Amino acid sequence: MATLSCAQPTPRGALYLLRMPEDATLERRSDSLIPERTGPEHRTALVVAWSRRDGARLGELAWVTPGETWILGRPGGRVGPRLQLVRQRPSGEEPGGPIASPYVSREQLRVRIANTGVLQVHNVGRVALRINGVACEAAPAYPGDVIELDGELILLVQHRPIVLPRADVVVPFGDPDPSGLVGEGPAMWALRRRVLFIAQQQGHVLITGPSGAGKELVARALHDASPRRTGPLITCNVAAIPDGVAEAEWFGNRRDYPNPGMPARLGLAGEANGGTLLLDEIGELPHSQQAHLLRLLDTGEVQRLGDPRPSRVDLRIIGATNRDPSTLKEDLRARFPHRLRLPGLGARTEDIPLLIRHLLTDLEGGRWVRDGVPRITPRLATDLLRHRWSTHVRELTATLWAAAAEASRDWLDRHPGLSLDTPPPGELRPQVEPDEISPEAILAALAETDGVKTRAAKQLGLNSRHQLRRLMKKHGMI
Repeated sequence: MATLSCAQPTPRGALYLLRMPEDATLERRSDSLIPERTGPEHRTALVVAWSRRDGARLGELAWVTPGETWILGRPGGRVGPRLQLVRQRPSGEEPGGPIASPYVSREQLRVRIANTGVLQVHNVGRVALRINGVACEAAPAYPGDVIELDGELILLVQHRPIVLPRADVVVPFGDPDPSGLVGEGPAMWALRRRVLFIAQQQGHVLITGPSGAGKELVARALHDASPRRTGPLITCNVAAIPDGVAEAEWFGNRRDYPNPGMPARLGLAGEANGGTLLLDEIGELPHSQQAHLLRLLDTGEVQRLGDPRPSRVDLRIIGATNRDPSTLKEDLRARFPHRLRLPGLGARTEDIPLLIRHLLTDLEGGRWVRDGVPRITPRLATDLLRHRWSTHVRELTATLWAAAAEASRDWLDRHPGLSLDTPPPGELRPQVEPDEISPEAILAALAETDGVKTRAAKQLGLNSRHQLRRLMKKHGMI
């Protein structure tokens, strides 16, 4: 498979330099930051999620293009199209290395994209195959499925864009960026691009996303990339501010007010003057307190308690919440012109292995990472990829700590509290929504199943032959 030329290695600690199209308007730029889910620029990929031999391979991927039966295995074997691992970067694709495990056959897996668009996986090597934890010889695999070569290699099936947002310079593959964000997947690169764009604009920012997704980390990234980076970043959990002292907390008070001996206080707005004020959990703020912020958001005007005249501060306010923005007062919500929604782990499963390595490096002085290889069993790695995360990175961190506390040897093993999300092979699900299944894909499925609608519906990922008939009627096929 042809790959793009590889740039020179980048020194550790280099900054991301993302380029925006010079002629793009705000609306066009904002829209361009959100990765598409389907379309001609997307392709099926197998992403390395665990490797017994080489942890540096985490995040590398192999593209599976339609029209060929591809071979995955060690170098050598018969001549034919072989999957090549690459590192997808914003600057292009960097070549990865060959599969190093001596136990993996030269022809271990044969994979192809069926006419229906579904990835078909067939094991022809000596290492046992598991898909979503279930042993099998051949099975379809859908985006989000976990393919394990027993005890040697784990691959994650993805449908992802073939081109990432452009960048001139990047940190080493898989490392945290200067703001501490970890991830090489499309969702993280779209987020970084959006952060950089918003950081250069005027106006306040509302960050939304599930609990534990890293909203405070992203707020710091916004501050560090903005012209206000030399000013302070003041963080406050506004849900903890009682109603009775709200004005004093926000705006401060003069000396000896309201009681003799009271020291003068700048308040949160004054402390953040020249920088950024992060209002964490702003969705929990009572409506009565939200009203205090309107003039501050509009003009930067504050009036300390006991001060007869208002003053002005120069600051940017970043609000963060895991609630729907509609829970905020409409007039408050309207004063946040920039919105940034963070993806949860379910939307960037490919980054979980890199997050695990990063978190384990800090855990007990790096005891659980040796030579770049996270010391977790393939069983735990598979379960972490399939788990339904409710508090995301925060929950992942707690899960690894709990697994470390229960570990009786040098490897972290299964954690009993994990709930698994992906079905076993054979319980098919659609790669696209039913309405997006084309007449050509329906005809191909019917041809492959000798016209049996029940089997064709299952192959297409539909719930029943009745759903297939409705879809065929919609396309005018019956």
